[in-house]
Amino acid sequence: MKRFDITEWCDLVRGVTDPETEERMRLQLAADPAARTAAAAMQWVADVARSDHEGPVPEHALRFAKAIGSLQRPPAATRARRRSLLQPLRFEIAFDSLLAGAGAGTRDLQAGHRQLAFEADDYSIEVRLEHEIEPPGTVVVGQILSRGEAGAAGRVVAGQSGAARPVAEAPILVLAGGRIVGQATSGRFGEFQVEGLPPRSLKLCLLPARGQLLELPLVEAPQPPIEEQDS
Repeated sequence: MKRFDITEWCDLVRGVTDPETEERMRLQLAADPAARTAAAAMQWVADVARSDHEGPVPEHALRFAKAIGSLQRPPAATRARRRSLLQPLRFEIAFDSLLAGAGAGTRDLQAGHRQLAFEADDYSIEVRLEHEIEPPGTVVVGQILSRGEAGAAGRVVAGQSGAARPVAEAPILVLAGGRIVGQATSGRFGEFQVEGLPPRSLKLCLLPARGQLLELPLVEAPQPPIEEQDS
């Protein structure tokens, strides 16, 4: 009796075997325990694959895929393609603890930390950088709030009082030298935290709404992006 290989058992459980071959395989299943084991394994794989295919892809997974795809393209095509997919938002620095200076007669007990506040369009972003010694690395903690309506890439939490409301489920990426080194999703109150980051050349990228991109330098003294003039 012919012994069927693993690909043929896979075809059987998928229902794509021709009737004559299927009949011979069914006979072997009845007589051969090893064949039943192989067919059962392929049936389990097929069942798992069907369940994964039928289930919806999580929204946050789709947003991260689009964000990473937009920020990590071949260098020659990056600028033109990203501009067609995402609208960079202009921002201004509302507060930077490095520039504020300490008050007279006071001493900063956490000199390695830095606080930043940005304003961009309808958004307010507060960021704190903490440089940890054990284990070594930089931690970025922040919150994003909106004074308007968020799109599909970020969801403004309803029922929040006050002029500014948290933006939940927004993708957060941290880049170092053009490479993604950390990621998170903003929580119910717009908060996020990314740990274990390198200490230099960090850039925070947020996608607060569909088609919108915020790129905020975190380590060097940040400057607002300069709009390009049409020639």
